[in-house]
Amino acid sequence: MFSYISVVNDNSEYNRNWGNYINFHSNNEYIKLSNYSSIFKAYNEGIKRSSFNYMVFVHQDCKIVDSRFELVIDKIFKSDNKIGAVFMVGSPIAGNDSWSFGGLDVGVGSWYDRRENNLRVLPRKGRILVGDGFCFVSRIKDLKFDGSFDTFHFYDIIYTRDLVKAGFKIVVPDIPLTFHASGGGRGNEDWKKWKGKLDKRVGKEILVLVKDKVVSCKTKEQARELFLR
Repeated sequence: MFSYISVVNDNSEYNRNWGNYINFHSNNEYIKLSNYSSIFKAYNEGIKRSSFNYMVFVHQDCKIVDSRFELVIDKIFKSDNKIGAVFMVGSPIAGNDSWSFGGLDVGVGSWYDRRENNLRVLPRKGRILVGDGFCFVSRIKDLKFDGSFDTFHFYDIIYTRDLVKAGFKIVVPDIPLTFHASGGGRGNEDWKKWKGKLDKRVGKEILVLVKDKVVSCKTKEQARELFLR
């Protein structure tokens, strides 16, 4: 069974996206978190409350559109005990910026985009080093989110970096499972405030997957060259 963990500041939106799913999957656990100053702290509380091994961290404006979601996730985890998390979209190149830092041409995954009202499919498949946090599943309860960040930005970048550093793999399903309006507050004042702390936390190290091995680089250009060669 799964624990679905969401930060909720709009109950009507949450119910619109999750009401039917909850009715048809009532054996799961649904943890709604409100009135938190940061998503880091909220998700840590979700981990604390969670009763099940699979924890789905998902935005209130995201919707699961494939009834096989749990079967697909369970099959992925059972295929390799080193897989720590499953994201819906991500990249094999991880820097100190958004998940798409390395370029969409090396992106992995697919999802239904509400803004464009269509299916977006990125060109790569398989393993990633950084993912978009609108929906992801983790089974590593011992790994917490960095509570020193009092913001709703960068949690996915830091969490995936910590997973990789701890020796876990992160993968993306081969089929689209979610419906989401991607976006956020990139570039706003809060983003700028915490970007400096992110830079200190992550540093200038860029990680890239090269033949299924994690390699450290100094520049995005070097990372792309290693990945694409």
